[in-house]
Amino acid sequence: MNDLAEFFRKKKESVAQLELNNNKEEMLQEWLDALQKLFDQFRRWLEPAVNEGLVVKLYHKEIAEEDLGTYQAPALEVSFGLRRVRIEPIARLIIGGAGRVDVDSWRGIFKFIRSVPQGEWYLVRKGLAEAEPLEERVFTNLIKEIFA
Repeated sequence: MNDLAEFFRKKKESVAQLELNNNKEEMLQEWLDALQKLFDQFRRWLEPAVNEGLVVKLYHKEIAEEDLGTYQAPALEVSFGLRRVRIEPIARLIIGGAGRVDVDSWRGIFKFIRSVPQGEWYLVRKGLAEAEPLEERVFTNLIKEIFA
């Protein structure tokens, strides 16, 4: 399959998700619940390092998606010394997944992609073929790599 056909195949999947969930408010609420759960998990995993000087701040980011409208979503700023990392949701409606959250750091941008239909999260460094299921070890190794 050529690149253009593959692009529209994935786009068709994304459109189908929205049509299956024709209640946009319900889809948005499910997305916000998934984000809250994810960010609560991140905060629990980061908590032991707070006593060592890691600073974790929860804030809200405004996101505008064409099909879902404008909404406020949870986000985290993690800092230690002069280094800061932002962990922010990008969108619910993405090609090839059910949501994306980016880790924006001085070492680059790392992506967490939520799978369809299970809703599990994966760390994607380069491509989906190398995606790692998100678990505490994967997350803490990423944070250590960023702050090394």
